[in-house]
Amino acid sequence: MGFATTIEQTIGMLDSLKSLYRNDYSMEFYGSWRDLSSKDTILEIFRIEENGDRYKQGDYYMHLSNSLPFDTYRELIDSIMLGFDQGSYRNRRVPRELASSAINILYAPLIKKQVPDDRLGEYFELYREVSIHLMKFGSGSYFCNEPDFIAMSINDEVYNTIIDRLQNHPKYPERYKQEFFEKEAKKFNPLLYDSIGIPQRIKNLSKEDLEGLRKWNEEDEAYLRRWNTFLILDAQAKERGMTVEEFFYERQVGSYYDQFGMVGYYNISCVFSYVMKTNDPRLFEPCREFLEKHPDYKAYPEGCREFFGLE
Repeated sequence: MGFATTIEQTIGMLDSLKSLYRNDYSMEFYGSWRDLSSKDTILEIFRIEENGDRYKQGDYYMHLSNSLPFDTYRELIDSIMLGFDQGSYRNRRVPRELASSAINILYAPLIKKQVPDDRLGEYFELYREVSIHLMKFGSGSYFCNEPDFIAMSINDEVYNTIIDRLQNHPKYPERYKQEFFEKEAKKFNPLLYDSIGIPQRIKNLSKEDLEGLRKWNEEDEAYLRRWNTFLILDAQAKERGMTVEEFFYERQVGSYYDQFGMVGYYNISCVFSYVMKTNDPRLFEPCREFLEKHPDYKAYPEGCREFFGLE
């Protein structure tokens, strides 16, 4: 898509990309920060030309310059906040990626104590604003890295935002489910958890028979992959007292760090890590109450429930 050297150009490129991303469910978008070839460049966006480990041909990648003046970051953040659309998680992905890049750029000089004393206040103020913005989107990790750093950057608004996530808005809104499933529909292929149509001769195979897999034709290999997947899911489902279909759904959308995508819990495990390190009195009880109220939340640190006296 090119590069931008002014705030106006940057916002125009981001708006164009947001429209593409919102309407093309086959496309993914990634963001990062780096040294750019020209010091005048604020942002560059390019389309990926070949498949890689993390992305595929046709996706888009954004690079935000990591060497801009502080005032440019300030103006850029103010501009993307104004256009932040709360109605769709896909609309929010583009500004969220830029905000994530910006906060990492701010974090580096702050944690390394490279910011002049007379500018610390405005750096921390912008860091807090972006952090609150991201926490409302669903990620609290930017306040949970270093306790000493958090002590300098946390304030009443940050506390209130975290507590609000824990008490009132622990999960992504239900209205995101339709969008999520439209985007992820191909991952919910019934053949992944269904044994219908698999020949009995495949189901009767012993473990020893599996060693001859490479000698089989493609159709038999496909049947075997389906059967093995079904057996794994079936065993794990039975351990949890669930059907295969229920477990497959939960595995896709209800587990792992932020409970997979936009359907489950917000990514708040770092809040528990922070409280376990600091015993912060303002967050201890809200965290304990959250864990007690939401026993299905699993993305907490090791030893967390014991720390809060729940086991």
